[in-house]
Amino acid sequence: MHLKTLIFIGFSVSLITYGQEIDKSEYVKDSLLHRFTREIEEIIQSKNDSTSILKIVKKKCDAAMFHFESFKDTNSKLQLYHFSKDFYHLNYISELIDRETQKIVHTDFKRHQYFVEVHALNAKEFLIIERQDDLSFSCYSATVFKLKKETAIKKKGFRQGSELIVCSWTSIATSYPTDENKELLPKSGLTFYEPSKITYETDTKTISYPYKNSTTGALEEQKATYKNGKFKIDDYDVRNFLDGIK
Repeated sequence: MHLKTLIFIGFSVSLITYGQEIDKSEYVKDSLLHRFTREIEEIIQSKNDSTSILKIVKKKCDAAMFHFESFKDTNSKLQLYHFSKDFYHLNYISELIDRETQKIVHTDFKRHQYFVEVHALNAKEFLIIERQDDLSFSCYSATVFKLKKETAIKKKGFRQGSELIVCSWTSIATSYPTDENKELLPKSGLTFYEPSKITYETDTKTISYPYKNSTTGALEEQKATYKNGKFKIDDYDVRNFLDGIK
């Protein structure tokens, strides 16, 4: 019992590179994680209704001390599963093949970064929204995938490439600027902010996020509709404004 616990903890502590993908060979070396992922994948793809699968998965996660979240795209057959422990995240996207069978079409294993939503763009393409948290900032990202023979392939779904990135401060210390205008906090400690979140509107196929204008300080919004296979919307990373601070 103690040996298994030490193996698991040792594996978890080593995963401290933000947003970096995990080579499957790395987690296969850990017998507990390897067994957990194998059992979870079997449960997700078992012949059962979605409600029963969620209950079985939750029970399995409680026993293995994994945190579990799911998201169902109500306008399609896509389901998101997110499992986490310490800095390690297992992400799955499944597609409902029939009333009682799901097929895993995409997996993603990362440190610190995890799936939060999935949305169908059309019969063959879907959007994944992810989140990554650091000590002082949070980043949301969005990626478009195309299904080919039940396998998801990343595509260039944005004007700037394959990914939209939105990063904002969530906690700011005395020595950090509170915004792009270089205003500083009083010498009292930290101020906390909600991160700028990427949202998707299903009815209009519109992606958007709020941001603070670097010139006026006003809260504004960027948004774009999915047309001709792309969202024409720019990244926003508040950390870039540090370049101008002397």
